[in-house]
Amino acid sequence: MDLSKVKTAKKVLHLVRHLVAANEEVRSEVGRSLSRSRTAISLTSLLVSLSLVLSSVASAGKPKIQIKPELQEKVEVILTSSVVLHDQMVKQDDGSVSQTVASLIVELERAISLVSKKRKRAVASQNIHSVQHLDYVLVESRRALKQSLAADFDSRQKHLQEYFKQVVSLAKSYHVKNSYKLYFCPTDRSVWIQKKGSAKNPFSPGSQCGILVN
Repeated sequence: MDLSKVKTAKKVLHLVRHLVAANEEVRSEVGRSLSRSRTAISLTSLLVSLSLVLSSVASAGKPKIQIKPELQEKVEVILTSSVVLHDQMVKQDDGSVSQTVASLIVELERAISLVSKKRKRAVASQNIHSVQHLDYVLVESRRALKQSLAADFDSRQKHLQEYFKQVVSLAKSYHVKNSYKLYFCPTDRSVWIQKKGSAKNPFSPGSQCGILVN
């Protein structure tokens, strides 16, 4: 039996179940005479969810980008620390969150420095596009974290949401030793990674909102 087809079928089934539940929610809202704008927001979130999950299903069979062992190690450290950050956000441990963010910035600086050294070799080996993408993701991750440290709570959440978008891109795009679960919440449109367990939205602690997309 083709395991990739089985996994794809499971994802589609999970998506259908979510769509049915979301459709009932929208119909209920309409029945209570809520405004068209609110219904439109629900439908938009639903479409975003559909797009993300189908994108994940479509890319499930694609091989991840292979990177040099030293770069792979740096990416692994960033992903592992991001899981720690996720857990601290769920627990609303602001002090630990700030410390982990500061540590992640240091790790990102090291990774960016290493990537810059690899760029000339990448041009010669025709791997420049993957190196450029990795560099972009790392730089954007660093930018989001730095901005989060200087922001108030609401703005910090926005910057951390942007950070986790980049982290999800890392986990989806590059081959690393460990595996990670990728989640999406259609309510606040956030994405994040976890190592195990059911969905725990770091931006809405206690919320059950989270769809497994890998």
